Amino acid sequence: EEGRSYPLVIYLHGAGERGNDPRLALANSGGYTFAMPDWQKKHPCYVAAPQVAENEWWTDDWYMEMIVRLIMTLSFKGAAIDRARVYITGLSMGGMGTWKMISKYPGLFAAAMPICGAGDPFEIRAAKDVPVWAFHAADDPVVKADGYLSAPFEGNVGSRWLVNALRGAGAADVRYTEYPAGWMEEHDKHPHSAWEPAYANEQAKEWMFSKVNDRYDIHWIMPGFYWIEDAKDASLY
Repeated sequence: EEGRSYPLVIYLHGAGERGNDPRLALANSGGYTFAMPDWQKKHPCYVAAPQVAENEWWTDDWYMEMIVRLIMTLSFKGAAIDRARVYITGLSMGGMGTWKMISKYPGLFAAAMPICGAGDPFEIRAAKDVPVWAFHAADDPVVKADGYLSAPFEGNVGSRWLVNALRGAGAADVRYTEYPAGWMEEHDKHPHSAWEPAYANEQAKEWMFSKVNDRYDIHWIMPGFYWIEDAKDASLY
């Protein structure tokens, strides 16, 4: 609708969807659940589903910078993106990218929904003000829900430990759903595919869309001198 602004959902696919066929980015439900007619009727929004090339990762600096440029420059004829309602979600490799993005650029996002991902438990403390609802299966054999990961992800931990790190940093709005060991297989799903029940969770999606980024980031420059910026890129000293 002309003159209106709409939320933007950034969806980051998993490692199996890398390549140069953009249809792969929509292979799993995260790529289209927010674009479905029933969701658009309730919550009209834009959905961006970029794609990573073969043998590359969302956590590579170039891709993180690309996502930021996408958020800041994406425009549509007659309507705009509501910069206070930019959401990010992803699965597996995309879950790792989601954790990394909110760690590095916490001021950009109103909320995040990382699924079966991993990240740095120290870096994530920078995202303590970003509302997060994470999902993982306890018996995920691909990305462990807790503990440190093996090569090539040394230093990264699973969702359970990341959530604990956020809570330890003082995060006030962090939710975590962990499917018990055996639950996924009982429901005819692979233990790594936590995105299937997660993206079918209407409560979680409604929760994410209820969040508005009204935070101010305050950066100390020197005694008596601060840089203050908001989600819409307004700033002052």
